[in-house]
Amino acid sequence: VNGILRALDMARNDGLSLPIVYNTNGYLSVDTVDKLKNHVDIWLPDFKYHDQRLADRFSSAPRYFETALAAIGRMLEVSGQLDLDESVRAKKGVLIRHLVLPACVFDTRDVLSAIKTHFGTDTYLSLMHQFTPQPDGQAPLNRRLTKREYESAVNACLDMGFTRVYIQDALSATFAYTPDFSNEVSVQA
Repeated sequence: VNGILRALDMARNDGLSLPIVYNTNGYLSVDTVDKLKNHVDIWLPDFKYHDQRLADRFSSAPRYFETALAAIGRMLEVSGQLDLDESVRAKKGVLIRHLVLPACVFDTRDVLSAIKTHFGTDTYLSLMHQFTPQPDGQAPLNRRLTKREYESAVNACLDMGFTRVYIQDALSATFAYTPDFSNEVSVQA
């Protein structure tokens, strides 16, 4: 984090005036949020899991839900809800992202319910349809999200009263947007 802060200070001293966007998996400490709060304008945290079994299995992330909930709560405290300009471009605030996973819509409902309970239905959300399976993935992550699964997640979101929701087209889940992780990279000193 300290390196990021130094780089941002240098860039701002050199005239950078664009909003700083911090895209994160949501699994960070409140202390880290506090270190970044005077440098970040727009937070894009993922809120991946409610069910700890999924967090353990897919991300090896102990206490994922509690950690992400606290971090996102702090982001909202320091930056507020997403603030859009007249061109509908984000200027400041928080947009919570949630990737709907195959066979895990039950967990999506729980994540959305937690967001509603802790942050309210005026929270900006991006309900992502872009899960792309990898060839060697384990079930259920070895397949694409079905249309029915994503529609179920969208309906749950709308039924809970969320109105500031970005919804994705199924075309966002193509290999064209996925880096090729199969190539070996050699690093030379």
